[in-house]
Amino acid sequence: MRHFRPAYLHLAVLRPSLLRRMLAELGCVILCSVAIISTGHAQYVWLDEHNVRQYTDTPPPPGVPQERIIKGNNAPSAGIDSSALKQGQATLAEQEMDFQKRRQDAEEASEKTRLAAQERAKKLQACTQGRTAQSALASGQRLQRTGSDGEKIRLDDTARAALQRRADEAIKNCE
Repeated sequence: MRHFRPAYLHLAVLRPSLLRRMLAELGCVILCSVAIISTGHAQYVWLDEHNVRQYTDTPPPPGVPQERIIKGNNAPSAGIDSSALKQGQATLAEQEMDFQKRRQDAEEASEKTRLAAQERAKKLQACTQGRTAQSALASGQRLQRTGSDGEKIRLDDTARAALQRRADEAIKNCE
């Protein structure tokens, strides 16, 4: 019957140079791990209302007096009022309101641009129709239109004059 040997037992029979190399590699791994872990330390240290030290990566609540803040990024010094420092910083709600206002302004500008494009298209269409009507009137051809019952109606001189006035106005607005 074979006896089971633990996997770590073969380390005892390793050569000393190989054992030293493995220990050096293990030491490097441990050093790298410690270096990585140490970068995640707390940025803020402050005392709460029960005098218990709090270690966090977020600033202490606004109600914590300045003298209870032990360590912090951009922590105000003892002689500076913290509200004066926060004056330049926008709260999350203010940032959200600013974002909503910018988005609304962008939508309004987009709508204004869309309406201006529609107006240009209408003006271009009116100009094209006016020029077409003017060229048809200048050709001397007989002009006709279709009535509400589908019957063709020839334009007389008064209808031609009215069409000429409308075409002239459309072309005048084009320039």
